[in-house]
Amino acid sequence: VAVNEVLADELDLTVGDSLDIGWYVTEENKRIRVESSLKVFSIVANEGQGASAGTQAPAFFTDLATAQTLQRQNGSLNSLYYAVDDGHDDKQHIEPILEEIEELLDLLIRATDVGLKVDSDENTNSLTLTSNQGLGRLSGDLVRGLRGNLTEISPESSMMEVLQVPLVELVESDEQILTLADSEISQLWAGERGLWHFSPSGAGFQIDGNGGAWVWRVDEGGIAHDFTLDASGAYGLIATNDGLVVGYEGDLDAEEWAFYDSEGPMVSVASDTNGWWALEQGAASFKLHSFSRNFEQHTAFNLTLSMPSTVLSTQLIFDEYLFLEIESLLSSSRYQSPVWQISFTELNSSISWPSTPNPSSNASLHTSCDEITSVTLPQNGDHWCTFPEGIMRWNSESGNIESLRIPIVSTAGGLGVLPQLFLAFGGEQSPAIVEDGDVLLSQRLNALNLTDNEGELWVKGLIPYAFGDNTASRLSFNGTYSELEGMESLSDLDAVVLGLVSLEEGETLSSAGEDERSMVILSLSGQWNDSVADAFTSWLDQQYNSSDANLDIRAVKVEAAAIAEESSGILAAMFLVFGTFTIVAGILLVLTIVMMLAEARRSELGTMRALGVSQSDARALAVQEGILLSALASILGACGGILLAWFISIGFDNMFSSVGSNQFAFAWEWTSLFSGAVWGFLLAVFTLWVSAFWTSKLNIILALKGG
Repeated sequence: VAVNEVLADELDLTVGDSLDIGWYVTEENKRIRVESSLKVFSIVANEGQGASAGTQAPAFFTDLATAQTLQRQNGSLNSLYYAVDDGHDDKQHIEPILEEIEELLDLLIRATDVGLKVDSDENTNSLTLTSNQGLGRLSGDLVRGLRGNLTEISPESSMMEVLQVPLVELVESDEQILTLADSEISQLWAGERGLWHFSPSGAGFQIDGNGGAWVWRVDEGGIAHDFTLDASGAYGLIATNDGLVVGYEGDLDAEEWAFYDSEGPMVSVASDTNGWWALEQGAASFKLHSFSRNFEQHTAFNLTLSMPSTVLSTQLIFDEYLFLEIESLLSSSRYQSPVWQISFTELNSSISWPSTPNPSSNASLHTSCDEITSVTLPQNGDHWCTFPEGIMRWNSESGNIESLRIPIVSTAGGLGVLPQLFLAFGGEQSPAIVEDGDVLLSQRLNALNLTDNEGELWVKGLIPYAFGDNTASRLSFNGTYSELEGMESLSDLDAVVLGLVSLEEGETLSSAGEDERSMVILSLSGQWNDSVADAFTSWLDQQYNSSDANLDIRAVKVEAAAIAEESSGILAAMFLVFGTFTIVAGILLVLTIVMMLAEARRSELGTMRALGVSQSDARALAVQEGILLSALASILGACGGILLAWFISIGFDNMFSSVGSNQFAFAWEWTSLFSGAVWGFLLAVFTLWVSAFWTSKLNIILALKGG
C-alpha cells in the first residue's frame, strides 16, 4: 500500500515497513472484524490524489482489486469518474452529457438493482415479489401500478398483497404478553419483586409477574450458559459466550445494568453476599473471576486444574466454600476451594456436595405445564410454569389458565429469528378478510381463553415504537384464524404469525405508507409458463431508473466551481461591508484634513482674494493641488492594498489549514489594481472639489485680520 505523509509521520513509517490494520465488513447482515498485515510500498505527499482524504488527514491507498478484496466487495464500486474535454467544463455544455449518461444508466438498471426479487414456484403456479432494501417493503406506486397493469402482464391472473406488522408489545388485561427471550425456558426464579426467567437465548424478569418487564437476548449465534440471582433477588447475572450481563429490577429501561466482556466464554456463575463468581473456559485452562455486584472490583485467578479434552458442562456453587464440577465425556470431577485463598482440590468423599436451590411451585402443576420448571411468587402467591409456547400462570383452585407469556421473537425454519408478527392480507386471493379494529389470533394464544367480540388486546408496532411513537392500538378478538372455515391451511403460519389484521390497521401499526406492502403474490391461471415470469420481470425493469438505484450523477468540477463562486461571493460581500466603512472613514478624514489645511492657510487665501483672485480661481487652485495629491495617494494606496490583501490571504491560509485544507491561493489582476486606483482618485478629487466650495467663500476682511 501507499501511505500519505501525515500517516507516515504519525506512525513513524518508512518504505518497507509492515502495517497491521483491522476493519469491519458486512457478511450475511452481520458486522465481522477482519485483520490483515500490509507492506508500505510508497509514501506520497498530501497533494493531488494524495489529498483525497484531506490535506491534513492520515490515509493509505491501494489499487482497486486489493481494496475490493480487503472489503470482500469483489466487483463493487463506490464511485466511478468520467473525464470530459475542457470544452465541457461549464454548466451549459455539461448538462447534455449528464442527461446522456443518465439515459444510458436507465437502460441498464434492472429491478434486481433496486433490491427487488422475484421467486417463482411451479408447484403453486405463482410468482412472489419482495424487496431486500430498507424495511423490505414494496412502494405504494409499484403496488398500484401492478394492480392497474396486471391484465397486460398476465391476463386472468390474480394478485394477493401481504403486509408484515412486527410487534413490540402485546397487552391483554393490562398484562404484557411479549416478555421472554425464548420459548425454551429452563429456569424460573422468584426475585425480590420480579419473576425471573432464563433460557439459552437470554434472560429477563417481570415485576410481580404482571408489571413492567425487562428482557435481554444474546446476539445471533451466541448462547447463554448459566444464570444466578444475588442474595437480595433484585440482581440477576447472565453468563454468555461474550461475557457477563447484569439485570436489575430497579432499572427497566437500561439495556444492561452492568456488563463485562471476556476473552473466552463464561460457562458458570454463582453469587455470594458480596458479589459474583464466574468461571471462564479458555482453550486449555479455566479462569475464575471474582466481581463486585457492578463489576467495578474484579480479581481473576488462573486455575491449574486438569482440563478434559471435551467439556460437556460445568457447575459453580458457593456455599461458604466454592465448589466446582467439571463433566467430560466419560467422567465428572468435583473440586473445592476456600474463598479467602483460591486453591481448588479434588473433593474428598467425606464432604457432601452442596445442594442447589431448585425453585418449584407449591401447588399441583396444571395439565398444560411441561414439568421443566415452575415457581410460586411469594409476594402475590401466583403460580407459574413452563409450557411449549413459553410460561403460563394458572389458578390452583379453579384450574383455569389466567395468563401466559411468549417470546419477543419467533424462530421458524429457514426464516431465522423474526419479531412477533401480525399479517395483513389484501387482493383477490386474500385468505382472510379482517374488519378494521379486529384481529384473528394464532393458536399459540388460545390459552388466553378470549371470547369472540369481547376480548381486547392493546398492541404497539415495532417500527413506530423505534421512531418514538408509543401509541397503542386497541384490537377486538374475533377468533383464531386457523380454525375458521376455509382457512385451515393458515395453521402453517402459527409458528411465525401471531395474528391477522386488516390492511388499514397493518399500515398504522407498521408505519407503512398508503399501499406499501411487504410482498405481492401473483397466482397464475392455467399451466405454468416461463413467459409470464419473463413478462413480469420485464415490466418491473421498466419501472426503475438510476435514481431508484441511488445512483447520483454529478458534474464535480462544475459543482465545485459553483460552490467556489458562491463562497467567494460571500467573502466579497463581507469585504464590501468592511470596505464601505473604510471608504466613509476615508471621506471624513479627507474632509477633516482639507478643512484643517484651509483654516491654516486662511490668511494666505484672504491676501490672494484681496489682490483680485476670484472664488472660482481659488477653488480651481485647491482642486489642482488636490488632483496632484490624489494621484500620488491612489497609486500608493493601490499598492498598499495589494500588500494588505496578501497578508490577509496568509491569515486565511493558516485558518483553513487548521481544518484540513491549505489550498487558499492569493491572486490579483492588473485591471483590479487599476480600477481600485482610479476609483480612489475620483473619490478623493470629488471630496476636495466639494470642500473647495466652502473654503473659497471666506470673508476677506476677517481672513486678513486672522479671524
